[in-house]
Amino acid sequence: KTRKEVERFLARGIDSMLAPVGSPTLESYLDLVKEGKVLVLFPVTGAPLFRSPDLKYIVHIRPSYKTEGKILTEYALDTVKTKKGVMFYQDDAFGQGLLDGARDVLKNRGVADWLEVPYQRNDVNFKKQVVKIKKYDPDTILFFSTTTAASGLIRQIGIQEVSSKKMLANSDFGEEQFLNFVKEKGLNLIYLNVVPNPLKSKLAIVEQFRNAAQKYDVSLDTFSLEAYIATDFLLDILHKIEGKITKKKIIDAIERIKNYDYKGLRFNFDPETRTLSSTFWMNAGGADWQVMTVKI
Repeated sequence: KTRKEVERFLARGIDSMLAPVGSPTLESYLDLVKEGKVLVLFPVTGAPLFRSPDLKYIVHIRPSYKTEGKILTEYALDTVKTKKGVMFYQDDAFGQGLLDGARDVLKNRGVADWLEVPYQRNDVNFKKQVVKIKKYDPDTILFFSTTTAASGLIRQIGIQEVSSKKMLANSDFGEEQFLNFVKEKGLNLIYLNVVPNPLKSKLAIVEQFRNAAQKYDVSLDTFSLEAYIATDFLLDILHKIEGKITKKKIIDAIERIKNYDYKGLRFNFDPETRTLSSTFWMNAGGADWQVMTVKI
């Protein structure tokens, strides 16, 4: 469906995509990006597949899933003090990116006995995964998955059994429906975010977002904030371009960005990963989200 829509856009003269969502969707027209026919700005995906120096027509704000996987694994080892960890991951570019980051940390730390448990996108029956996880009996579950798969797994393992374990999750877990599910079941979840706390942050861009969101009755969540940052930042770039705006001028302007304080966010273009940000925010349940900055 995505491929057909992109081709329909091109036929109408639309050749730039802002904040498209998902890894499989972007992959479906990656050949058009490689050919320079489509410019993709700030996609909502952290898959390593899209972070190569030769992909000149993709630029990211959010750091990669591989970096997310590293941070979550380091946090599990150093802060949560995990001894037996399970990595429940979606077996595609999304989940494998997170898994690769986790593997790097475990290898460097000499940890060899964590359990990897894959599932396929759109799976709803996790019987095999549940058997493996129960047999292993972890103290921590790291979710490198969608929230739909996570809620399915939790229900099938059993709320009471999961409640005795620590849960860490990637930046897709800020969905209101899933957070309500976790709260309702009395579970404790620590999850990573690619944007600051949309409700509490004092950064200028977040306060600007809250004002706009309240004016237009938009939900104050991490996903709407990420989209707002992407759009506002693009406008910031476009206003500085002289003459006719082209895809090349947009790319050139972004590639020149170094140590740019953008309304409280720090942007630094990395040509190897074509990424601007290296900052995450960890929500461990407190009022303040911990800033997690890494080298891309």
